Amino acid sequence: GETGVGIETDTGCDIANSEVMDIEGERYAFGIRADSNSRVRSCVVGNIKSGGASCGIQVGEASRVVDSRAASCRGTDEASAGIRTGARSVIFECLSSGNSHRGLWVVDVSRAESNLSEMNGTIGLLADGPDNRIENNTVISNACGIRVTGSGNTVIRNKASGNAVSYGGLEIASNMWGVIASTPTNDPDANLEY
Repeated sequence: GETGVGIETDTGCDIANSEVMDIEGERYAFGIRADSNSRVRSCVVGNIKSGGASCGIQVGEASRVVDSRAASCRGTDEASAGIRTGARSVIFECLSSGNSHRGLWVVDVSRAESNLSEMNGTIGLLADGPDNRIENNTVISNACGIRVTGSGNTVIRNKASGNAVSYGGLEIASNMWGVIASTPTNDPDANLEY
């Protein structure tokens, strides 16, 4: 059909310990799609495919995605991602790997912390909009490791390795970031690239 969905919930739901594989849709495909104020924890999604946008885990605003994995989420549209949140949300201790476009995608006043995003087609971790906190993430072998698009973002203590571009968009007005270092440093907020 036009849209393929593995698990879909309304507002305020808790999805835990679930595995969703092999979902396809002509225009859209979602492994897990939860509305606002929801929590996804300890879930695994993979092989989510669409001729348009594909997303392994997508949650609405004020939600949390914790200790979950998304791999091989492949779509032709740039809105495709392994894990994507709405505003004021958190992605914590997750893995996103081998997705066609973005690995992790947070927007507006959200936090991505202690995640691993590797081998994604465009961006390992995208902080879209203002006032996001990007801390202690590892991005490996993406076209761009970490990219921010708005102002007021904080980017500290991250590690980037093997990306075509390690960090993008930091220079936008009022963003704050730790020094970008390619050699050992004593700065506890440094963002490393190697």
